[in-house]
Amino acid sequence: MLFRFVLAALAAGTVTARAEAPDFHQIPFLSDAASASIQRDYERVRCKQTYMVAVSPNGHWASRCSGNKLSSTITSAVLQKCEHSAGQPCGLAIARGRNLPDWRAVSSLVYAETVNPETIPFVDGLRGRDVVARYTAARRNKALALSRNGAWAYASGRLTMRQAEQAALSNCEENDGNRMRCFLYASGNEVVFGPETDIYPER
Repeated sequence: MLFRFVLAALAAGTVTARAEAPDFHQIPFLSDAASASIQRDYERVRCKQTYMVAVSPNGHWASRCSGNKLSSTITSAVLQKCEHSAGQPCGLAIARGRNLPDWRAVSSLVYAETVNPETIPFVDGLRGRDVVARYTAARRNKALALSRNGAWAYASGRLTMRQAEQAALSNCEENDGNRMRCFLYASGNEVVFGPETDIYPER
């Protein structure tokens, strides 16, 4: 009897969760195929209560959610991911797992020339300051790698810059769960991240 009650409760919870899912076809600027892709992405993730989607007028989109990060951190990251792919500012269409009634573009990404905690992308503010402090203090022949989901790593004191870059990418991959999503952000004191950087290298 108890077993049947638990199954019924789980089934009811599933129905409720489905009923509370966003309406993906209300997202502006997107084709039906793109809306369907977002729906599949939403169904795949576990952190549905913090799920966010940013879209651009030219049809690009990005999503992000997390079970242990502040919503402001997720908001900034998803807007930056979308803007980098779209080449223009994006706006939130879904926040905290719900459709937003008014789409508004927000410029959120800066392609800096030097490593700066205010402009480092995809990394939350406190962690960004830690990244920059550590990297600035590092020895010569150093490199910094990031992933679009907030992982990062640097390497320094290598014999060559090439070795430092390879070590930074390798360390970043370890921090990101070996998902092949890391890219080079800085080499020495120069930021190499720019509009042409591929932030989806695993594709």
